[in-house]
Order: sequence, then structure tokens, then C-alpha cells
Amino acid sequence: LEDIKEDTLIVRRKGQKIREVYLPRSVRDLLKEYLKIRKAKPGNNFLFVNYYGDQLTYAGGRQTLHEIAKRAGVHFSPHIAGRFYARKLYQEGYDIEKIRLLLGHEKLDTTKTYLKWIKRMQLTSLERGTSIFYI
Repeated sequence: LEDIKEDTLIVRRKGQKIREVYLPRSVRDLLKEYLKIRKAKPGNNFLFVNYYGDQLTYAGGRQTLHEIAKRAGVHFSPHIAGRFYARKLYQEGYDIEKIRLLLGHEKLDTTKTYLKWIKRMQLTSLERGTSIFYI
């Protein structure tokens, strides 16, 4: 919890990688509400906790998201969330280097892969007469 700043959050990812993530006002407001109801064991400073109040592991978080998505009738994963975030940034006119930094990619080629997916989805949606930019 000490890694939460005014508008950023330090995220420790798999492989002990560290990334600073910008928190939009809407997310900060939701985070404040979550912290009011968070039920962690005393001394547990992890932001997300499991049913027992212990640190929520990556696998546990992924499983929770999978169960929620299944109940909602949608397909979802953290990877898909990253692609949608990249799409939103691209839609808003962010340049590829800024998108790379915000996604926490070490290599620009990884971000380019995301943008290729976006362009492919744009072409598919144009063929169908729909829009992929609905977020």
C-alpha cells in the first residue's frame, strides 16, 4: 500500500519486474472505495487480497477475473485488458513510445505487436460495418 502515490501506483509483476502505472481519477476514486472494504490480515500491505486476507497471487487474480467474466458471459484475461488499454491509448492519439511506457513493455516490438492487432481489428470491423472503438 505504500506504493500508492497521488496519481500513480508501483506494480510488481511476474519475474520481479517493477512498473509505475498512472491512475486516472476514476480509478483513484474506485481504489479509495475498495480500500474502505478491503479485508486484509493485520500487517498485510498488499493492495489485493484473497478470501483469507492474504496476498492475492497472480494465479488467484487471474482465476477470479476468469470466474467473473464467465458469469458475465464474456471472454477476459489480463492480456486482453492490456490490448484494450493499448487500443484506447492509440485511439486517443498517444504515440507508440508513450504506449510502450504505459503498458510497461521493455521492447518496442512488443507494443508494435499490440498495434498490429488493433489495425487488424480495424480492418475486420470495417469489413463488417462495425466499430472496435467502443470503450
